[in-house]
Amino acid sequence: MTKTKENKRNYKEEAMEGFKDLDRDDLDIDDLPNLNVFFIGLDMAKFKEKSLNPYSKEVSKDSIRFLVDTFYQIQEIRKAKENQLRSVVQGVDGDGFDASIFIMTSIRAMEADIKKIIEHYTDFIPVCKWLKSNIGVGPMIAAGLYARLDITKSKSAGSFLSYCGLNDNNTPWLGKKGAEKIVPEIMEMIANDHQLSIPKKDVDKLMKKFLAYEKKKNSDGIVDENTLLEYLEEHEHDYDDLIDRCYEEGYELSNDLATALFLKYDDNMITSNTIMKFAIDARVNRRPSSVHDQCIVQRSFKKKGKKKPYIVKDDMIKAMSKPPYNRELKVLCFKASDCIKKQSNCGSKYGKIYQDRKAYETRLNEAGAYKAQAEALLKSKNWSDDTVTKEALMQGKLSKGHIDQRAMRYTVKLLVAHLFEFWHLVEYGVAARTPYVLAAKMIHGENTEMHTDYIYPEVPYEKILKEFKLP
Repeated sequence: MTKTKENKRNYKEEAMEGFKDLDRDDLDIDDLPNLNVFFIGLDMAKFKEKSLNPYSKEVSKDSIRFLVDTFYQIQEIRKAKENQLRSVVQGVDGDGFDASIFIMTSIRAMEADIKKIIEHYTDFIPVCKWLKSNIGVGPMIAAGLYARLDITKSKSAGSFLSYCGLNDNNTPWLGKKGAEKIVPEIMEMIANDHQLSIPKKDVDKLMKKFLAYEKKKNSDGIVDENTLLEYLEEHEHDYDDLIDRCYEEGYELSNDLATALFLKYDDNMITSNTIMKFAIDARVNRRPSSVHDQCIVQRSFKKKGKKKPYIVKDDMIKAMSKPPYNRELKVLCFKASDCIKKQSNCGSKYGKIYQDRKAYETRLNEAGAYKAQAEALLKSKNWSDDTVTKEALMQGKLSKGHIDQRAMRYTVKLLVAHLFEFWHLVEYGVAARTPYVLAAKMIHGENTEMHTDYIYPEVPYEKILKEFKLP
């Protein structure tokens, strides 16, 4: 062995020993650049060796999610570098051919390594194995859906669809303008439902004392109705007149009274009753707990100004301006539908469903069934005069692109619904409850099927269950 190789080996061993002595809990991000480069390369090689070991079957969702995110990030970098290399070859971006080739080779190798690891991991996960068995669904999409969805938090396929951003009609993305419009409307509606003829000075006096009391007692700084009611009960002798007047107006010490007092005191204050009304409103349709958590998170981001000890209208508007679904999942579902579309002539059942649905949507469009939607889209934004889309909308029809997107969404929604059914079997060992549209109903004493056209999945569940020896 040459002296250079021997020194390099000793250098690696020293770095290895030094790294073992580090306490990960106390490791600062600034320390990372100081770690030995040789050790990092050696560690990556060992990681690949361990990851591709046939007996290495255990992997967490977080690890898979991290690998999928890293793969797509590297993919975007590789595309950018390919464009840069193309510019170098064409003489547009100067010289640097050799360096660009070296970078491109390194990025492609890393991308291939991550794909190989994910391909290996997904072979040992029943849900991923079933997804990959469908024509057009690759390991990256299968791993991404598995890593971001959680069957234990969903009672129906509709939950999966909403979280994937495929249920826009029921859970719309309000955006900033929509949130600024709808939040004050609902707050005003609640205020009108709880009118109390209590002098403002009495309410101010009550609330100022209560907030001072709450600040000392409550550590998290969030005010709710229950705390107010406890305070009213503890200090009832101080506010006999106020409480009597509430009883005269037909209000008892309940959440209605608390909501009324809050709204009378500060028009910008948001209570849990307000959140409840907001969540169940037909225009929003969200879980109250989810809305409340979003408001608390949004409130924690506030850096400027003094925080008030309650959620204010501005907090809710900012929280509701964000999409009610997982953006990464929506992108993954689009990629899945696009892959299925591209391989629709390769014997895929979902590909055939896409083709049939597109033909069906085209017939409806030509018959003028989407005239109202076309008019709404035409008014939604300023279209360029020379676009094919605007021309189609002006004729009361959706464009070919719109029709294609509708067929793609229909197909991927069916795939996600089948994914929920199979995942429920794997997790609980029993089939998910039958959707109400397929359940038998008693009509005039007879069992009547509402719908009988259940579409079976491309790959039977039994095939994968048997392979993994699941019930």
